[in-house]
Amino acid sequence: MKKTFLSVALIVSMVALPLAANAHGYGGWHGGWRGGGYNQGSRWAPIAAGAIVGAVAVNAYRPYYNTYRAYGPQGTYFCPANGLYFPQIQGCPMPWQFVPY
Repeated sequence: MKKTFLSVALIVSMVALPLAANAHGYGGWHGGWRGGGYNQGSRWAPIAAGAIVGAVAVNAYRPYYNTYRAYGPQGTYFCPANGLYFPQIQGCPMPWQFVPY
């Protein structure tokens, strides 16, 4: 789903950028003098489209990390029959006894 959306967004931006560039005519100064500066139209549209496509591309492949971790009680397991703890012995004939740190 993300790859499809990313592909569609990329194609739309590739089509929109040349259209925005050619919307001002033959590339000459066809805007007009307004407010003390020469108005060439909206040149922010390709930058905004690139920013949106870039944000979608970055967020589409960013790995999700679970920040919530529920830690259990800290301790180890003791085998009363052998008198050993879990890493030293792998099996116990009796039920394991939890020993908190």
